[in-house]
Amino acid sequence: VRLNQIAQREDFGFTAKFPKWAMAYKFDAEEVTSILREVVWQVGRTGKLTPIAIIDPVELAGASISRATLNNFGDIQKKSVKLGSRVFVRRSNEVIPEILGLAEDMPDSTEIQKPLVCPSCGTPLTEIGANLFCLNKDTCKEQVVDRLANFASQNGMDIEGLSFSTIEKLYDTFKIN
Repeated sequence: VRLNQIAQREDFGFTAKFPKWAMAYKFDAEEVTSILREVVWQVGRTGKLTPIAIIDPVELAGASISRATLNNFGDIQKKSVKLGSRVFVRRSNEVIPEILGLAEDMPDSTEIQKPLVCPSCGTPLTEIGANLFCLNKDTCKEQVVDRLANFASQNGMDIEGLSFSTIEKLYDTFKIN
């Protein structure tokens, strides 16, 4: 929604980032519940570990969802989710599936354990704020492969034909980094 009279827009002004004469309205995101079956720890190119929830498949906003982000270990603790519990799931901004919180604690629910070592290279993890990091930048396979894939991506050097799986094979064969 925006003000059509351009001359009056100056009267409304701006916040630090946005005009006060325009705003967006969004429908509430659809939420469903599912059972949290497993948590897989994914290592990114910066070494940050992200917990990925494996859930029973559910239909959500026109897509079948079986994986959702839990953001970080601090978020897991804040939301009190456990393995085997029923959790709320939505697609953040209608795109990224995320776990919102605990819907129902089941009798057989178990705590999600914080990993102590990197699932990719076995290096002890460092906790910085609510996040866990693998500081092994040189020989952690997931970090190296992700950095090279980012470098070769369309937003990087735009190297056509250099896929993620090709980079993994190069790493496995030549230990490139």
